Amino acid sequence: MDRARRRGPETTMRLAPAAHSLIRLSVLVTLVNLSPLANAALVMEPVFNRIPGLGQADTNFPLYDPAFGFDIDEPSEIESYVAGNPPDPVLDEFHIWNNTRYTITGFTLRIVGTGTNTVDPATIIRGPVDAVWGDVNGDGQIGVSDIFSSFTVSADGKELRVESGFIIPGGRFTDIHLALSDTVPELAGVDSSFSGNAVPEPGTTSAGAALLLIAAWRAFVGRRQFE
Repeated sequence: MDRARRRGPETTMRLAPAAHSLIRLSVLVTLVNLSPLANAALVMEPVFNRIPGLGQADTNFPLYDPAFGFDIDEPSEIESYVAGNPPDPVLDEFHIWNNTRYTITGFTLRIVGTGTNTVDPATIIRGPVDAVWGDVNGDGQIGVSDIFSSFTVSADGKELRVESGFIIPGGRFTDIHLALSDTVPELAGVDSSFSGNAVPEPGTTSAGAALLLIAAWRAFVGRRQFE
């Protein structure tokens, strides 16, 4: 019995370092997983998918429509909106069509504050907000799209750059935001902008080519006259 009692403490002392190592490893793994993208009160994930067809339809609205407050028709112009949980139900039924003169090559989405109404960007209060872009649907990636293949999130989780794809003028696409939150409602204000390449007006390219041919012909004729 005495021998058994003596072995007890010794065994405990030998196991202690291993147990401490496991605890330290557990804490490290926990710290890695508890990133800002996983712990925010609101996590959002955009869905940009292509919709068949071109142009206006009964189930879409234009990207640029000043009458309804959609004022961006040039790259880097800012459009603000409110998104979160619950999401705007209108965007589940309606999609957007690109009525600008640009082939859209990406979007930048920046969380800028709180909001209280998904149909009224005037409710945005700019400042600190416990919201980030993250993986809502659990597929291990941030962003869902059959148009764009690159989604880059800033270190603080507030800015999302969507790239490596394109939407031609007239192209249709979804603008849905998946969302998870601790409570409902939980909304945030977002500044959005697009990047793109201008598409020449119809006839501009052919007219330019014709002018170049005429200039070249005149230069050729002029040289022949002096030979």
